[in-house]
Amino acid sequence: MDTSILSIPTITSYHQQGDKAISTATDEIDQLACQLMEKLDGRATALANGVQFELALRDAAFLRTLAPRSSLGYLTAGYIYRQQGYQQEAVAMYDQGLVNVPASDVCYTKLQLEQADAANAASKRIDFITQLSLDLVTSVLLPLVFDNASLQPDTPCPYLYVSRAWQHVILESNNLDFYIDRKRCTLPDHDDQLARFSAHVKSLTIDECASFEDEDEDCRYTLPPIMEYYQFQRITHLKIGYNVGEKQEVMFIVESLGDALTHLDLGNWDVLVMDVSLGFVLDHCPNLTSLVLANSEIHPLLDQYCNLTHINLHWLRHCPVQTLSLGISLHIFHHS
Repeated sequence: MDTSILSIPTITSYHQQGDKAISTATDEIDQLACQLMEKLDGRATALANGVQFELALRDAAFLRTLAPRSSLGYLTAGYIYRQQGYQQEAVAMYDQGLVNVPASDVCYTKLQLEQADAANAASKRIDFITQLSLDLVTSVLLPLVFDNASLQPDTPCPYLYVSRAWQHVILESNNLDFYIDRKRCTLPDHDDQLARFSAHVKSLTIDECASFEDEDEDCRYTLPPIMEYYQFQRITHLKIGYNVGEKQEVMFIVESLGDALTHLDLGNWDVLVMDVSLGFVLDHCPNLTSLVLANSEIHPLLDQYCNLTHINLHWLRHCPVQTLSLGISLHIFHHS
């Protein structure tokens, strides 16, 4: 190993005083450095082979700290990532090495070969999804793949881009669940992931956002104009957390999507103001089977709502229970 790339101080004697001792000590330091590098590499490899990947990556990172211009730390980290199947991470590590390591390094060519091999592995796609029945894909495979995780409008889901066949089957399953984090996401646009796949969305959650002062107002925090940007055709589940000032926007969304919804959850957390009324929701959502309302205004209900089997009401001062249809599972929570 070329120890000149290590961060070891260079010592020069000008008066030939103790030259031999200095030279001997320097050689021993170089040897110890090489031995430390070799031991760290060996331990990192053994840890990776023993599925102790976090500890292995820690040793690989220490290697790169000791010798940032040596190929060893990058090759070791790349190997660990590839052991886990993380080809893209391996490619990124090899790319970093190719930038930092001089071409004179004895393993520079190996870095190039490993980078090309990892990039090739990362580009491979295995299409088995079309060989399975749609029922199996919908009930078993997709829940396993997505692990009940909601998709983000501004974060591409890799499973939707494996191949056209994968995308077609996933979209036809009508099982997409999107979550809009109003504290993080920018306002929607026509090119985001939700806009591209809105016709196949089954469930949408729009997170609540705390009130802000006028001088701190940020367009990212406002209720996104989803009816302007997105064309929902299969949505059945909708959850919105909102502020009292957003009542009109929420009512417009409920009016627009109401006929398709079977599950609705509206959370107005302003305890001082009653908001979107229960009657309004039920009149515009005839197919609801489940409804959750927080701090909603309640008036006597004149009609029967045969489909509705579950109502959950929060923070109500008064609710005319006798006006609700029989057979409904009703939960009322009054928080003081």
